Amino acid sequence: MRILIVGGPEKSCGGALRPAEERLRAAGAETERFWPLRTEGLLCSGCGACLGAGLCVADPRGGDFLRAAAGCDGFVLAAPVGLFGLGVDFRNLLRRASELAAHGGKNPFAGKPAAPLTVGRQSRRAAAELRELAEALGLELCELTELLPARMEEEEKT
Repeated sequence: MRILIVGGPEKSCGGALRPAEERLRAAGAETERFWPLRTEGLLCSGCGACLGAGLCVADPRGGDFLRAAAGCDGFVLAAPVGLFGLGVDFRNLLRRASELAAHGGKNPFAGKPAAPLTVGRQSRRAAAELRELAEALGLELCELTELLPARMEEEEKT
């Protein structure tokens, strides 16, 4: 089982994620981290370049995210939270991935479990926005403790 841990910068999220990552590894999961690059606050301009190329010309790292998502069985979404809600780079990565997945044919996120976590300042608004972005990707939300056992039970049944 492969779990993709998507988070903010190592400085702000790395230490908070170590216990969760160690717990997943102890349970037999292979983990990989994906940190979004700085996008300078750019939002989707609706240029449509992703429709043909399969990647965002404003943020080519979005294509890397889709490829990493296709090869994993579940996600930990560790969103950095500041004074004004979710970190802009994290938010933009999920929004662009949602657009690319919608236009690129097969959605690599659909039906996969995801544990949404907010790191830093805790706010209900940021947590709700993170859940909304995850659901827009087609992810099934769960608690971190449910992430690995739920997938292992499904594999044993088949």
